[in-house]
Amino acid sequence: LMHRPRDTSSFASDRNIRYTVDTYEGNYEESDGRPATRESLMMALANLDTMLIRASHCHGQQSTSLGDVSWEVAVNRDTQERLALENRARLFITGYTGLSCEECAPGYERSRQGPYLGTCVPAQRYPQCSAAGALSTQPAYGGQCQCKTYATGALCDQCPANSFYMSASNPQGCIPCFCSGVTQHCSSSNYYRTQVQLDYSRGASDQLEITTSDAHSPFR
Repeated sequence: LMHRPRDTSSFASDRNIRYTVDTYEGNYEESDGRPATRESLMMALANLDTMLIRASHCHGQQSTSLGDVSWEVAVNRDTQERLALENRARLFITGYTGLSCEECAPGYERSRQGPYLGTCVPAQRYPQCSAAGALSTQPAYGGQCQCKTYATGALCDQCPANSFYMSASNPQGCIPCFCSGVTQHCSSSNYYRTQVQLDYSRGASDQLEITTSDAHSPFR
């Protein structure tokens, strides 16, 4: 969304300018020039990443500076300031919560249809997604699980071909096979973990070397 000043006569060089923009949909427009709607304003505020402030307003302007930039918001505590009467009081509508009905109430989910982000409808009960292979144990609307890169299946509980060992601590889900270029089929071994202790207490008196078993490309 973009705000365009209706009166730019006060924008002149070599002077300080105080400019205020009220957060109403009537003060903004879409990128194609259409007036913003309440829905589009709520969509922007629901996922606001960046607010850009134009710094050049006068022809031939060489420098500018910004100061005392602030955004007035409404909170549910006494701040000793004026009441934010423009904010709606909470409405008791089944399935919704928030001052502008912008969130689904507990037990409801977005339907991907309707205004804003979608109509709030009673949440369906679906099996939980795999804690190891899914990005979230809670399925998205329609019961679909969002799998990690190396995870598959309706519940993201299986390793895809050419991968093995699914783990919740692995951000990719499973581990891609690496068998020195011989095969792409692999599985977890039946080995157990142990520790190899390196006694290097004599420090610089002994030389520590690390080598490889590759006889064609050795390194030390």
